[in-house]
Amino acid sequence: MAAPVEARAAWDVKSAALAYVGKEWNVTPLYDVYFDSAVQGANGTYAFLRQKTNDLPVDNTFATVVFDANHNVQQFKSYRVPATYVEVNMPTISIQDAANAGEAALSGLTWTSEPENYGYIARSDGHIAFAYILHLKDSQGTVYVAYVNTRDGTIESLTNTQTGVNIVPH
Repeated sequence: MAAPVEARAAWDVKSAALAYVGKEWNVTPLYDVYFDSAVQGANGTYAFLRQKTNDLPVDNTFATVVFDANHNVQQFKSYRVPATYVEVNMPTISIQDAANAGEAALSGLTWTSEPENYGYIARSDGHIAFAYILHLKDSQGTVYVAYVNTRDGTIESLTNTQTGVNIVPH
């Protein structure tokens, strides 16, 4: 026996959020919007998304869509950067060279050698940089997250993980 139409056409927060953000940003959701997660809250369902390029999220962008119990959008907030240039996601320097560049540029901070990752970060001019995501620590034990460009070792962003303060913004 076939499932009732309502069961087959169940509402899907991911699909709804991707479609809504794509429309608001005037982009193709499949290629340009990254779905992070969704949670059910007291006031509705909250969906969290980001801009994406080359199938990776752009870490300093966001979209939040709040749906009510009837699946209507109640609130939308976002920040995205229209891309003028996207760096190729192929590093030209090693992770060790990036860590050395980060330590040299940020005297007093040392690389913790914790698991590293890659990520995109948007500059305000529309340049989307591909960067190593490194954890650096100061002498007091404060950890910082640094985005170090995979092409030349430039510090793209530096954030204090205890305060959330972005010290090197773009």
